[in-house]
Amino acid sequence: MKAWIELEGEINNLSVCAKFTNYQDQTITIDYVLRTKKVGRSGDTSTSQKGKSIAPTNKILALSEARMNLSRKDNLFVKLFVYHNKKLVAQDSVVLHGDNE
Repeated sequence: MKAWIELEGEINNLSVCAKFTNYQDQTITIDYVLRTKKVGRSGDTSTSQKGKSIAPTNKILALSEARMNLSRKDNLFVKLFVYHNKKLVAQDSVVLHGDNE
């Protein structure tokens, strides 16, 4: 099993997408949590998205997507956790420093 986070777009219009692939030989049910935290001059904001999905074998699933508007001085922290039968089976995290001009 594999989970990953994809970032697309420009810093002022960023798309964060959580994805998952099940490499087992049977379809499974998963639970997931996608957490985002933006830290910047205007303050901190956090969001958490949770859900369930059925993961067929060898298919890429888009679990959740979020749009972010960041400034050049903001930092973004994203964490993805995927559970099967209440056990953590895959995770990923991304840190984006907006001051990389």
